[in-house]
Amino acid sequence: MVRFPISIGLTGIATEKRKVIISQTGDFDPLFSSEVDNILSVYKISNMMLVPIFDKNGDIRGMIHFINKLGKSKIPDTDSKELDPVIPTLGEIIKTADQGLQITNIAAGLKLYLG
Repeated sequence: MVRFPISIGLTGIATEKRKVIISQTGDFDPLFSSEVDNILSVYKISNMMLVPIFDKNGDIRGMIHFINKLGKSKIPDTDSKELDPVIPTLGEIIKTADQGLQITNIAAGLKLYLG
């Protein structure tokens, strides 16, 4: 998991606006920030789609970056619609994983404290 300020890059815009952002110019986009929009250090990003992941309560749980659509110079707007049914489920999975991690951290802290 990577955490970053909400005001940085296309990822920040997608998070702040709570909507899918499609960039047809990738790393040439003036709003692109390699710090958060290219955490995998992809050599050249021609196009990208950033999809915020929300749980059923509307809390943001993560972000998916789809980079360099194969065989296409542009990402059609319809691609984001195909993800709509999946996003809430992903949000709940991430929420459950976060809760599991919190429980593990509490248990480890208690073990250290109590000996």
